[in-house]
Amino acid sequence: MCGKTQCRLEVTTPHTRSRPIDYAAPSQQRRALAIFESRRIRVVLSFLAAFTLCYVGSYVALSAYGTYEPAVIGINYVKWYNWAPAGFVKDYRRREALFNLYSPLYCIDRECWHRGGYGGRGKYPVHVPKNIDEVVIAWRKARSGD
Repeated sequence: MCGKTQCRLEVTTPHTRSRPIDYAAPSQQRRALAIFESRRIRVVLSFLAAFTLCYVGSYVALSAYGTYEPAVIGINYVKWYNWAPAGFVKDYRRREALFNLYSPLYCIDRECWHRGGYGGRGKYPVHVPKNIDEVVIAWRKARSGD
C-alpha cells in the first residue's frame, strides 16, 4: 500500500526543532516576503526610505518659510504672484537649480496648497516690491545672463 502512505523527511539541526520538509511550491505571499529576507535588499530599502524622508522633509521645511513672489507685472503694479519656497528666489530672480531639483514636490505643492495668482489675500506671506522698477531690472539681468 505504497500509494496511501505518506513519506516525510525530517531534518534536525542543533538550532532548530525538528520540522518536516515541505516540497510544495511556496505561496505568492511567502515569495513576496522572502524578498525582504535578503540583507542587501533591506539595506537598499532602508537607504531609499531615509533619502525620500530627507528629500520630502527638506522641501516641507523650505516651503514652510516661503512667500508669494511677483510673477507678472503690469505698467505700475504686480498682476500675478507665484509661490516660491524659501531660497528659491533671490532679488526677484529664480534659482532654477532649486526649482529643477524639487520640481516634483513643487508641482504637487502648487496644485494642492499654494496656487498661483494669489494677490495677498490670506494667511501666506507676499513679497510686495516697494518699486516695480526693481523687479524689471532684476528680470532684465536674468534674461541677459548677468
